[in-house]
Amino acid sequence: MSGCLEQFTTSDDDDSPTSDTSPSDDHPALSVLESYYEAAQSDDPDAIREYLHSAHPYNRVESDESGFTYEPAPEADAEHEIVDESFDPEAMSDRPSVAFWFEGEDTSFEAAIEGESAVLASSTVDTTEDGLPVERTEEIVLLTEDGEWAVFFPYGQSMEIDAEPVDDEAYDIVTDVTFDDESEQATVSLDGAGEVAADELRVYAESVGDYSRYWQQDGDTLPPVTEATTSFDPDGDEIVVTLLLEADEQVVIHREQYDPEN
Repeated sequence: MSGCLEQFTTSDDDDSPTSDTSPSDDHPALSVLESYYEAAQSDDPDAIREYLHSAHPYNRVESDESGFTYEPAPEADAEHEIVDESFDPEAMSDRPSVAFWFEGEDTSFEAAIEGESAVLASSTVDTTEDGLPVERTEEIVLLTEDGEWAVFFPYGQSMEIDAEPVDDEAYDIVTDVTFDDESEQATVSLDGAGEVAADELRVYAESVGDYSRYWQQDGDTLPPVTEATTSFDPDGDEIVVTLLLEADEQVVIHREQYDPEN
């Protein structure tokens, strides 16, 4: 994960992909990913299906039966890149969030990926929340199906952040963390963020390797945000809140574990 310092390292036993090939800016999967993001911002709930693999969760959901409602993504600038052209989709086989969607289905995960090509892509989206800039980065696996590239599943490289929260009242701004299983979103409540001298606030989800960033274009303090969100793994995760200080120093200010059994 870019931006992580030495104290924020990937676990040695994770299934992080490696590649001996050089990522290509004109890979055909990129145009599919770009079109998918554009379609997600439309008012047509069927617009994105053209770019999704048949096993993608969105293609398994029937709105009238599940209570699922479609909401277009907010307009935002996005940058996409291929980070692994020889990604092995087998690395996702033990992910509960992936296996769930193949339970009781006619097509197994193994059958879906057999003989197909896969790439791992990274998408960084710049948007705003409450008028403040927010950057979100996620990794996505694209898989061929009937000879065409399609968006398969999100992929998060698990992270291990060893540092404990610093004991400093000046950074005691996290008041609560709530978890929504249905949306798979964690919300961090904040108080006094605008008074903290820092370049950036980051909210990580360790299991999925996803994070959100909050900063001000001008100024020496954080933006006065009262909430920060990130996706998380409903099967178990830990939210870690950090501050990026001067000279790229990053400190942990809060940890919150999520256990679905509690």
